[in-house]
Amino acid sequence: MVERKNIKKQSAKTNRDPSPAKLFNKVNTVSESTKVLSKEIKEMTKIFKDNQRILVSMSSMMESLSVAMSQMQKQAKQMDIIEEDTQRLFAGFNQVKVHEKFIAKLNKQTEEIDKKIARINENQKTVPKTNEIIKSISESKQSIQNNSKMIMKIANRVDEVKEKIDEVPTKQKETLHHKLKNYERV
Repeated sequence: MVERKNIKKQSAKTNRDPSPAKLFNKVNTVSESTKVLSKEIKEMTKIFKDNQRILVSMSSMMESLSVAMSQMQKQAKQMDIIEEDTQRLFAGFNQVKVHEKFIAKLNKQTEEIDKKIARINENQKTVPKTNEIIKSISESKQSIQNNSKMIMKIANRVDEVKEKIDEVPTKQKETLHHKLKNYERV
């Protein structure tokens, strides 16, 4: 029995002192697993770098979207102001239309007055007061005609402004729509 105990002790000692080949294999295995771990860590580092780049680009995209939204809000406010101005112009335009009829009546009346003045001139060529009255009436008539021409010009200009105002919101809507499409692509 004593011998058995000695054998066990010797075999235990041999297990603790491995051969150089076993040591080399174990070191080689540890080295290979270290290399594999190193490669995996490098790959994870690349992934983290890529994710960081993506996050930075997403941050810049968010900032640009924020700027675009604030610009859109400003443009919406401007469009509201333009819409209010347009409504005021239409109200003014309607008033000009009412005055246009009045001006046409005035023109007819001045023509009738001219005819009457011409008749009076023919009847009373020698009366100086009549000439003065005719002169003042004629000046009044010219003033009325000039005023009516100015009002007609204003009415035409209002029509032109109305057409331009109608064009501006459609152009702004097209540019806003185009910008939104570009941001959706990003």
